[in-house]
Amino acid sequence: MSEHVFFDLRSSVRVAVPLRRETGDYWRHCDREYNPMPTLDVAPAAGRYHTLGGAPVWYGADSIEGAWAEYSKHFPIGVLPMRYLAHVHVRDVAVVDLIDQITLDRLGYSRQQLTMSDYRSCQELGELLLGHQRVDGILAPSAAYDSGRVLILKRQSVIDSSCEVIETSRSLHNLSGRGYGRDAA
Repeated sequence: MSEHVFFDLRSSVRVAVPLRRETGDYWRHCDREYNPMPTLDVAPAAGRYHTLGGAPVWYGADSIEGAWAEYSKHFPIGVLPMRYLAHVHVRDVAVVDLIDQITLDRLGYSRQQLTMSDYRSCQELGELLLGHQRVDGILAPSAAYDSGRVLILKRQSVIDSSCEVIETSRSLHNLSGRGYGRDAA
């Protein structure tokens, strides 16, 4: 029997959502001087599942291509600063799986809301899910790479022993002036 966590939605409805354990390899872009694991107390900028000044989170993609697609969507086509790529192994974190349609239905969200350019729905959902004491993170569809998934972890989940940086290497990844996924020209 799977473990569930309960959330009180805006509509004053209490829903049970499955919590599952995630172990796997994820990739994240970073500067040479930047540790791919966050150590900040507050988020210096807003992101899809967090707000400016809110609790910091860590994002990782389930593939190298997904990590580059997530990074490159923030730049004009053909403009991509040199970056390093961190390979991180994540062990046994408790996540809410937003890839699962039943979970999305219970929470009252659609996949389209999770991949739109307007972050408000995702930020609201991130605050709700990541605010739960038993939830370490969220597994969600990538908004930049059609077949990709992203893992969003709370800071304390990343800082403890659940993640290990396997390698950080300079990437000469060439996008040939083209984007990935939904933003591809």
